[in-house]
Amino acid sequence: MEAYNKLLALWLTSDAPGAATHHVERFRDLEGQVNLDDNELVIDLFRGSLTRSLQEKFEQNPPMKRWEWYREVEEIDWQRMLLQQSSAQHPSAAPS
Repeated sequence: MEAYNKLLALWLTSDAPGAATHHVERFRDLEGQVNLDDNELVIDLFRGSLTRSLQEKFEQNPPMKRWEWYREVEEIDWQRMLLQQSSAQHPSAAPS
């Protein structure tokens, strides 16, 4: 029951590069402890735990499976990390 309450209280509060990947890992860990079989419930909990900007990326074409959600959120986060790295290495190339 404690893991379920933690899962319900879990919120991603930052769009900083790396934050979403950590969030996915934490969510999956808690989900495994709770052992939920209802795929739709897990997806609803996960989608609701994301920042608004991440939720908006899936409004038109949301993934159908929980693993697709996790993978796509991690991919978006990976792209953010690469963009941040690129901007740090080439500050003059950063958009103004």
